[in-house]
Amino acid sequence: MRWGSARARLAVVAVGVAVLGAACGTPDQVNETTGGPVGGAAAPTPCAPTTSDPGVPGTAPTSSTSAGPSATGGIAPAAGGSTTSPVRSAPSTLGTAAPRPCTPGSTTTASTPGTGGTSTPGSTGGPTTSAVPVIDYAGAADTLTLGGPGATVGNDLDPARCPQFQPDAAAPCGPQPMYWSAINGPFDPFPNGDPVSTRCGGGENGTSCQGNALYRSSGHAFAIDVAPADVGRPLAVEVYDLGVSPRATAGTPVTTRGPGAAVPPARCDLGQPPFTTTAQAGRGFGTGNCQTGDDGAGQNMDVEVFDNGGTDGSIRFDRSLPGCHLTVAAADLDRQADTYRNRWVRTCTFTPTQVGVHALRVRNSDLPGLADAGTGTNAFSLRVVGGTASRLYPVGEQSVFMNVAGATATLPLARVPSRFAGHHLVIDAFDPGDGMGSSGRFTVQVRPPGGAAPWAGSDTGPACTYNATPSAQQGPDAPDVADRCTVVTRDGADTSTSRYNGKWLRIVVDLDPGYRCDADCYWSLVYDFGGGTSPTDRVTWSAAID
Repeated sequence: MRWGSARARLAVVAVGVAVLGAACGTPDQVNETTGGPVGGAAAPTPCAPTTSDPGVPGTAPTSSTSAGPSATGGIAPAAGGSTTSPVRSAPSTLGTAAPRPCTPGSTTTASTPGTGGTSTPGSTGGPTTSAVPVIDYAGAADTLTLGGPGATVGNDLDPARCPQFQPDAAAPCGPQPMYWSAINGPFDPFPNGDPVSTRCGGGENGTSCQGNALYRSSGHAFAIDVAPADVGRPLAVEVYDLGVSPRATAGTPVTTRGPGAAVPPARCDLGQPPFTTTAQAGRGFGTGNCQTGDDGAGQNMDVEVFDNGGTDGSIRFDRSLPGCHLTVAAADLDRQADTYRNRWVRTCTFTPTQVGVHALRVRNSDLPGLADAGTGTNAFSLRVVGGTASRLYPVGEQSVFMNVAGATATLPLARVPSRFAGHHLVIDAFDPGDGMGSSGRFTVQVRPPGGAAPWAGSDTGPACTYNATPSAQQGPDAPDVADRCTVVTRDGADTSTSRYNGKWLRIVVDLDPGYRCDADCYWSLVYDFGGGTSPTDRVTWSAAID
């Protein structure tokens, strides 16, 4: 854990999504080059990409490219599958699959990234090569999707309605989900909440550390799930607060980074709204609670949207949409902080021509022409605007930063439809319980939708088990009963009492054979920080069906 910026991290990590149904099986790791400048026409790509050598998720698989450095690694989906029942997601060797025919899914209608009425981004990416998996699904009805409903991941912040750019659960800014999406720098210490984005295998913090077997340069992935009502409708992909910009509270100095690059003021004045009018006032508010609460040295950032996976329900990362790729170097993000900080930046607008999923990837490492840089946490939000029913949700895992001032926080976990009755919801967690700004006992509870049977109106909840003995390995057995599906992760104010510090926790939820839900089938994780004031916790989590 790191205690910089007056906070620590809570890291919850799990293996990838469950791949179910007749179309399931191990994903194929593909290696395909896309060419041409961003904003222009891309060079034609093969309709049937060839597969690269199989790799192990979290490592750098072998690839062959013709356009410079490649982005290695990828999401770690479940191995294998069954035509009759779901399978537990686990680390696996990526397999191969037969090439698929072309299934064009969209046309790009705006190729120059914009900022939705603000400034123009400083740079865009060029040709890239991606060695990442194609993830197959049997269809939406057979898929456990992560996150919650809607087309935003993180706070959907409107600067005009949110005083001092501060997220708030109350109007006029709220309601907000009160969490950010996040990615850690490639040279951040391993225990700090994002074990797949750092190259560092231990507690070191520098510019050249190595040794993390879970590291992958493909970053974090998301799915833009296009609904039938949005076919033919322009959809804009936007990212909020793209760069690393450390905050300050009134009266504290502003951080300076780099050779002569001073980050312009980014402050929270605690004597002005919303801090004087909401529950955030007087709760030990610190720099980590201010706005996105970024910390550490600057990171290169890369946001890319890929073409529709096709009518088979696959999510593909091998066909980049022309004009839908934004790359900005850390130095440019520093120099142009006012362009990116506390603003929505438009990556592109595209018009889908069929239903299905467009992959979206956010990464900060192994980018062509840029040396890796950065420590700490870059917190941001993503959204898709212009649609009426399309969803945006994480794929494989979701990396999150919670910096709400309060004693509890609730995160959307996954949509679990009634068809999974009688199975198990499996959550793997790494290093839970390292929060700052709190005292007393920490717990995490898995909670079903309010109206779900057979627990509606009951305070007992589902039957759950976990591993009371912390595990050095991912995916341990879970033999111990978790009362009310609640697990204690820290015993007291002393952070040395964090039970799973640097260890793995698995929670297995028994989905009763009578489990039924109607429209709301979204489960959640409820974190209780023991009556604390302003906790700030790093969370990376996922869920799978067994």
